Amino acid sequence: MSDTLPQNIDAFNRVVAKTLLTLYDQFPTPADLDGHKVGEQVARELDAGDNEQTFKIIASIGPETIEFLVAEGFLSFRRDMRNMDGAGKFPQARLTLRGLTLLGQVPEGVTQKDESPTLAQRLGEAMRQGATQGISTAVGKLLFLAGTKMIGAG
Repeated sequence: MSDTLPQNIDAFNRVVAKTLLTLYDQFPTPADLDGHKVGEQVARELDAGDNEQTFKIIASIGPETIEFLVAEGFLSFRRDMRNMDGAGKFPQARLTLRGLTLLGQVPEGVTQKDESPTLAQRLGEAMRQGATQGISTAVGKLLFLAGTKMIGAG
């Protein structure tokens, strides 16, 4: 856990990274996401298991974080496949064009080839290293770019 970031923001960043990378690795095939399980995975990665209350707090933000990503247009899912007990579940989730664009994976025919690492590559490397600051920086850039594109589109 980072000493400089609040626990909820660090956990949020990690759930964002894990969710986007999961869908990126599956793309274009949809994946059934369970926000509770994603949150629990992040809590385990942060070694929050020693403190039950901390584990529950971190694990509980998984569904809300994924809802945020849906609301912001990074991913979509099949709402019609969500059943009555499906709160926190996202059947047939997939990155949107916006999600792919922000991860730096726009097809070469659409844009010039950029040799710098894509956001997806940066997120993946930060997750592999467990680098809180790297994850925070990458997610911050992703959200900044999304906000900038929305303002520019208005």
